[in-house]
Amino acid sequence: MAAAAVALAAFLIDLATQQVYLISDLPSHAPMRRGKRLHKATAYRWAKHGSRACDGRVVYLPTIRVGGAIYTSSEAFQWFSEQLTTPEGHSIPALGKGDQSQRRAEAQARTDRALDAMSV
Repeated sequence: MAAAAVALAAFLIDLATQQVYLISDLPSHAPMRRGKRLHKATAYRWAKHGSRACDGRVVYLPTIRVGGAIYTSSEAFQWFSEQLTTPEGHSIPALGKGDQSQRRAEAQARTDRALDAMSV
């Protein structure tokens, strides 16, 4: 993966000033979606693998390990959510049929050139 597409957690948790809680408790601090809470595995996935932002960056949920337990904070979750949110006035580019057809044609042309180079 390209280094430019990865965003390390630029947010640091401060135990003295932030409200920290176990990462498994994040679902009780997050808003419900369609009447359901987040699964606690989702919080672990966001911390370990991150989530892709609209601009292609991978953003990780900031965590801190204390005595073998993993913690996050309300402020860290707020920062994480803000990083994934599309800025106002900017829309997420949607792929139209033309884009997909064009990419398919370009891929076919590359394949044809490679086969020609191998004299197949």
